[in-house]
Amino acid sequence: MSNYQLPKLILAFFRWFCHPDYVEDIEGDLVERHKHTTTDKGTRKANWVFLLEVLRLFRPGLIQKPNIMNRLSPVDIVRNDVKIAVRNLRKHKTYVLINMLGMGFALACCLVSFLNLDYKLRFDEHHHSTSQNVYRVNSIRETQDGKEAWGLAPLALGDVMNHEVPGIQRMARLNVADGIVRSNDKSFSEKVHIADLSLIQMLNFPLLFGGHSDFERDNIVVLSETMSRKYFDSADPVGEEVELFIGDQKYQFTVGAVTQKVPENTSVLFDVMVPLERFPDHQAAWSDHQQITIFGELADGVESTVVSDALSKYVDKANELSNADYEVEQFYLQPFRELAFTSDIDLPNWVRGRMLNRNAVGFLVGVSSILSLLILITATFNFTNTAIAFSGNRLKEIGVRKIIGGTRFQLIGQLLIENILLCLLSVVVAFFIGYYLIQGYNGLFEQTLDLRYVFQPRVLLFVVSFPLVVGVLAGIYPSIKISKYQPINILKGKSNFMKMGWLTRSLLVGQFVVACFAIIGAIVMTQNATYQQNLDFGYGLHRVNVTYMEDNNHQDEYISKLGQDPTVTEVAGSAQIIGQSLPVTVKKEIEGYGSSAQLLGVGVNYLHTVGIELLHGRAFVGANDKKSVLINQKLAFLLGKSDPLGSTLMIQDSAFTIIGVVQNHKEFGLTQEEPACVFTYVSPTGYNYVSVSSSEHSTEVLSLLEQIWYQVNPDQPFNGFEQSMLIYKQLHINLIIRNLCLFLAIATLIMSAAGFYSIVSLSVQKRTKEVGIRKVFGATITHMIRLIIKDFVVYILVAFVIGSALATLMIQGVLFGQLYTYHMELGLFSFALALLVMMLVPGLTVSLKVYRAASANPVKTLRYE
Repeated sequence: MSNYQLPKLILAFFRWFCHPDYVEDIEGDLVERHKHTTTDKGTRKANWVFLLEVLRLFRPGLIQKPNIMNRLSPVDIVRNDVKIAVRNLRKHKTYVLINMLGMGFALACCLVSFLNLDYKLRFDEHHHSTSQNVYRVNSIRETQDGKEAWGLAPLALGDVMNHEVPGIQRMARLNVADGIVRSNDKSFSEKVHIADLSLIQMLNFPLLFGGHSDFERDNIVVLSETMSRKYFDSADPVGEEVELFIGDQKYQFTVGAVTQKVPENTSVLFDVMVPLERFPDHQAAWSDHQQITIFGELADGVESTVVSDALSKYVDKANELSNADYEVEQFYLQPFRELAFTSDIDLPNWVRGRMLNRNAVGFLVGVSSILSLLILITATFNFTNTAIAFSGNRLKEIGVRKIIGGTRFQLIGQLLIENILLCLLSVVVAFFIGYYLIQGYNGLFEQTLDLRYVFQPRVLLFVVSFPLVVGVLAGIYPSIKISKYQPINILKGKSNFMKMGWLTRSLLVGQFVVACFAIIGAIVMTQNATYQQNLDFGYGLHRVNVTYMEDNNHQDEYISKLGQDPTVTEVAGSAQIIGQSLPVTVKKEIEGYGSSAQLLGVGVNYLHTVGIELLHGRAFVGANDKKSVLINQKLAFLLGKSDPLGSTLMIQDSAFTIIGVVQNHKEFGLTQEEPACVFTYVSPTGYNYVSVSSSEHSTEVLSLLEQIWYQVNPDQPFNGFEQSMLIYKQLHINLIIRNLCLFLAIATLIMSAAGFYSIVSLSVQKRTKEVGIRKVFGATITHMIRLIIKDFVVYILVAFVIGSALATLMIQGVLFGQLYTYHMELGLFSFALALLVMMLVPGLTVSLKVYRAASANPVKTLRYE
């Protein structure tokens, strides 16, 4: 009988239906008869007999009565579980707050990130109903950097499309210019869209006032709803007069229509649009070299490739009459729906030369998504760890519930409901936190996100479903594990669930890896921001202010008054300013090899005003220097001349004499190396800018420039700015990254410290009696504190090593390697400071908890449990 086996499935069926009062006696008789039958007739025959005997016992007198729980509806069971969950959560407020605030904050970050992504992906969605057949004419250009896609085409191509290319139903050209709009004796600087008004009909711009019938006139202006209120404050401004100044030209227009407000996430968004036909400088001839945006609406059934092929025969004509430094290889049509996703320089399919709104789907979306993902990972790890710690404290409760009839399935359901309920509470917290995060995000990234978008079905689905998934995943491990223990082992204290397993340790290390990564990033980017702010740009970046001149009518008087003010140290005019130079090719001789350089046309005192030092030779002195140039050290090196003074330099096939050499400066700011530069003389009639330097604060000087401007020229708006604004984006991105790293560091460190507190609390509770015994034998408080937290120090050190490696790869390989040419060097100080923060914050967080356990009276400790 060594191989004797009972039929387990049949026996399990018997135990399931038989009343508990009779199971033991009847089962003993069944087993005894099965043994005898197996000995006499074999196992196969015995099993059949055993099955028949069990089936005979399946009768009303022996079948157990259904449990009261089986008579409850699922709704009643869930309602009861929710009540129990609420009671348990009320008892453990610290646990609830740690998880609810941590997960709520993470969900709020994800909510903002999701709204931002949704905002970007819905770009131009407003126009989809009318733009199915609308395309933009793009060009492939062959430049010295290779083939490039441009969203521009020659102005004359629009007229060709209108009259010579079949299959095009409507065409619209679009150009953008800075102008001044004057209405009701008030002047406003605006971005003016010069276009064929058929563009409004091709896309979805519903009219609030006016009608399309007036669009054939060339003296009307179409305003947005916002501009209409800004200019007139009236319900219907149609018929009102406005003056428009572009350059030195003045135009008179009548308001013909007002468009309804459209979403801001659209490629074509205008405030002021005027007919292109009104401007004589926009000639529909190939001799006009203007490059503009051209849209075409194809007739139904016409393929875009057919139209692209038809446009290819105009490539030679465009190249023949063009004076540009490139050649057009082909024209092609790009669907309007694709424009928004080729507008970001961060994307590989970027199309250059846009006159449309940029959909920044690269850097902004990537940074916010990574940020929210890291915070969410930390919050999820924290939630899981605290769920495990909290479940470990409820072993006796689980044992008692199993003794009084609780099934394993019911226990798992109860624990999961508590986690899910806690996650749903976190959703409520996320809405409150998200409201303030969205405001900060809009201010940081100049976005227009709105919390009202949350009530879109796709957003609500994300907000509600995600925490449910997290609640189930975080609670499934501890609930399954503790529900399998036998009640007798739990009540005798033989369960080892209180010990830290590999999962708990891994999650704890993962939390601190993210925190370490963020802390190092915050420290390094803060140091780098300070380094770049104090970087020597080769000129007075932070002490120069600039005024853009629309015309030269009051220029001399303006410069004179600026020179008389004691606040202004130097004043000078120029055609270009640093940061807006023109690329040119320079040669030592006509047939010589050309070098790329940046050209700036400057006045007599410009270089001295902005702080570029003259190293050799002399500066410009007046009109006699029209054929003279100054070059910088980089260009002198490229020309291969140790003493270039007096040498001839060819610029665009014109000869100039080098009269001086100046120091290099960072023309492109932080992103590119110092270029070769050449400076030509510009007379006062060619000034476009007036620059001033001062030792005073730039903001105060800018206010002074504005005050003097309106004294001299009260009819035109002031267009002034600080020189540093030209590389504002570079410095601003650095500050954004720094602020995001600080935000991430603080958030992850707080959540990691909270999770650390939960795990240490679990460890302290587990070793309560051990602490008491050690104290009886003379252990000191310091010794016991060290004993409890020594393992956690190891986890933090492991996390520091991993986090440091990841931070180095990200900062050195991506931010410094790809984003900035000029940056600080990574040093040990940043990592040492990060380690100090990582050790101090968790240490201070749990020190009180450990101290209380270590300093407790041994008598009370040994009575524990």
